[in-house]
Amino acid sequence: MNSSLSYRSSAASPAGQSPPIYARPGAPGYRADIDGLRAIAVTPVVLFHAGIPLFSGGFVGVDVFFVISGYLITQVILRDSVGQGFSIVKFYERRIRRIIPALFVLMAFCLLVAPFLFIPPDYKSFSKSVVATVLFLSNVSFWREAGYFGAGAQVKPLLHTWSLAVEEQFYLLYPIFIAAILKWKPRLLVPSLVVGFVLSFVASVWGVSHAANSTFYLSPFRAWELLVGCFLALDIPPAISSRLAREIGSVLGIGSIFWAVFALSEDSLFPGANALFPCIGAGLVIYTNARSLTYIGRLLSSRPFVFIGLISYSLYLWHWPILVFAQQWRGPISAPSTTIWLLMLSFAAATLSWRYVEQPFRISGALFAWPRLFQMALAAAIFIGAAGTAGVISNGWPSRFSPAVLKLANYVNYGDSEITRRQFRLGTCFIELSSAAGYDARDCFRPDKHKRNVLLWGDSLMAHYFHGLENVLKPQNVQLLEAAKGACPPIPGTEYLEGRGCVAFNRMIWSLIESSKIDAVVLSGNWLRGVDQSTDEMIVRLEKTVDRLQRRRLPVIVIGPSIEYGDRLPLLLTRYQVSGGEANLSPRNFLRDDAWRLDEKMSRRFAKMPGVTYVSILQTMCPRNRCPLYAAPGVPMEFDTHHLTLDASIVVAKAAIAKPILAILKTPQR
Repeated sequence: MNSSLSYRSSAASPAGQSPPIYARPGAPGYRADIDGLRAIAVTPVVLFHAGIPLFSGGFVGVDVFFVISGYLITQVILRDSVGQGFSIVKFYERRIRRIIPALFVLMAFCLLVAPFLFIPPDYKSFSKSVVATVLFLSNVSFWREAGYFGAGAQVKPLLHTWSLAVEEQFYLLYPIFIAAILKWKPRLLVPSLVVGFVLSFVASVWGVSHAANSTFYLSPFRAWELLVGCFLALDIPPAISSRLAREIGSVLGIGSIFWAVFALSEDSLFPGANALFPCIGAGLVIYTNARSLTYIGRLLSSRPFVFIGLISYSLYLWHWPILVFAQQWRGPISAPSTTIWLLMLSFAAATLSWRYVEQPFRISGALFAWPRLFQMALAAAIFIGAAGTAGVISNGWPSRFSPAVLKLANYVNYGDSEITRRQFRLGTCFIELSSAAGYDARDCFRPDKHKRNVLLWGDSLMAHYFHGLENVLKPQNVQLLEAAKGACPPIPGTEYLEGRGCVAFNRMIWSLIESSKIDAVVLSGNWLRGVDQSTDEMIVRLEKTVDRLQRRRLPVIVIGPSIEYGDRLPLLLTRYQVSGGEANLSPRNFLRDDAWRLDEKMSRRFAKMPGVTYVSILQTMCPRNRCPLYAAPGVPMEFDTHHLTLDASIVVAKAAIAKPILAILKTPQR
């Protein structure tokens, strides 16, 4: 890389020797390998969102984008600072030309389609995201909505704009800071950026275990990723003269990205330390190809990679709403052929967007001069923001639907309601924190020596039975103790999700069991979510828990897999109501086809064990493979794909669980 790029010598650079920066193909200093790196970034993101299993860590492509962005933007600032002088107006003009046109066209499309597919609660949520996206605050908006029972990504067509918001928030102050410090205190530039990097990275590593949602969405926890690119643009790493060293570094860089794409998953702690793999990998690829292209750089500079890189921004924008709207229209996407068609549609939309929206606006002055461009951008922002505000104020435009549909639709937000918090005793007896600190043992694990004490131990699929069992068993002189933690089945020693604190939580519960008067233990969990293990291995580990309890002469009840649908049950029911069809939700609509097979395996295994009672929810509640859809008129059984509503908890407790508990309490202990 030309030494004029460095902040150390930039002041002496002649104005006519602008350092090479990323530009359009054919322009001076254009680096095709960076466009190829964009292709490496966007492709895993798209395939991950499309549900291709191999790309379980495809989301790291966003982190590669952050590094590229930090590198290119810093080069732009340096070039302007040593040339005619940095202009914040020109800087934001370039950002507007780059970001706004394609984004606003995409948002206009979403505003046209969403009313036909979204029920009022989802449309209101979408409208909020429209307003937040216009203000480049969508990351904050989605962070505030995140929660254990929050609406899933499949109803948030603008969810992916959180990364744009992170970038724009970073660039709100960063260019001003760089330009000012280069002018007044250039020697402090690197130390100040290093301090910022360290603080942001340390916060990210700490945050993934203590404030996961904040760490994922909010800019301070992501700033270090953009700063990786900034350091490269400032020529902080020394140049590599050895050709072999650059080849090795380039291979290590691309390999680090691919490792993250294929080895990480949604259950990995992220960003934190795991984000080093895509970020350092991207940095190595940029760094080792700066002076001359390595073999990896040549591959990235080939036409297929460059073309995908050129359309990468539009492809990133369009692919996610297309996938979301397709799921809202036809339900969960399972057929490979459908996925292929949707990916092809995304590619076509991205190509058109790049050709007819991005390119015309990015050529300075070719379509609109700066004042006119700013006026149009402001007018479009006001119009789109007003449309989003109207959706929020109208509560999702409910007049589109009948009262019966609206009653069902309201259950879509049930998971965010105070009713659900009380039902699950969220934050006290059922916790979702990464540690066990939030569990209130004094309130939730308080045996009564005058009653028969039954411990309900598991995850959210134990917690959703508590209300119903309390309703049914309280008159029977039974005291319920509850110990539940999100994504933590009652299998001591197993960390189902990295960083969830399951081992510590279950260790704490076991110590309480050993020191308390307990008459029976009920175990329930999301048995289908065994991370990196087969269902057979899960059963073996669960057996160890059962054996350990039996050695304490405790009767055990194991509750099998829950009823689980491929989409939120209230949404499935409203679709049938709107279409006029009859709700015929057969086993084909279950999210996991192996639920029935697992239920049979668990039944065969635990039914033979003395002192153990196995309760099959599927066989009890779904005779002839037909499961109840309503707990009461207009009240669905589940408020999402598998968690019971308040009324349904009572229905299932009466029909399936309470009698086995009472029966086992009457059986003399061995």
